[in-house]
Amino acid sequence: PRDLRLVAGVFDVRKPYFAPDEANVFRQLGSVRHRGVEISLTGSPHEGLTLVAGAVLMRPRVTGEPVAQGRIGREPVGQTERILTLSGTWALPLEGLSFTFAANHHGRRVADQLNRAYVPAATILDAGVRYRFDVGETPALLRFQVTNITDEFDWKVVSSGAFELNAPRTATLFLTLDF
Repeated sequence: PRDLRLVAGVFDVRKPYFAPDEANVFRQLGSVRHRGVEISLTGSPHEGLTLVAGAVLMRPRVTGEPVAQGRIGREPVGQTERILTLSGTWALPLEGLSFTFAANHHGRRVADQLNRAYVPAATILDAGVRYRFDVGETPALLRFQVTNITDEFDWKVVSSGAFELNAPRTATLFLTLDF
């Protein structure tokens, strides 16, 4: 039951940075460097409980002439320095019944090319219940899930000055049959 695996890595990724310039023309504006660590922990710390946890901690930075001239900021639009996730399944005492959960967190993100505005950090929580059973000889799954339980308001930064609203609290019920 106590089968846990930890994986960690460091990275340093450099690539061209493309974004709209001050005339709103999409083009290469320099280079972006993502340097950081990625860590994941998976496994079953207790009988019936399966977990997946992960973290990406990085320092994304833009370099190049537009940054040196102050035409764009050093932080790339839409990037964050912190992404954390935890999800799992807990098998309940009743055969075929399990509880699922997830927590996803991101740090603040740059919202404009000049790095004057930021979207705040947010954490989205999800939970659900699954029940596996048979309909005659056919395996079936009944799943009830609530996403964004706390109805957290969050913006996704699509590009400089463009945003997409996250989905509000949503409940779904699925019945799946394997024929």
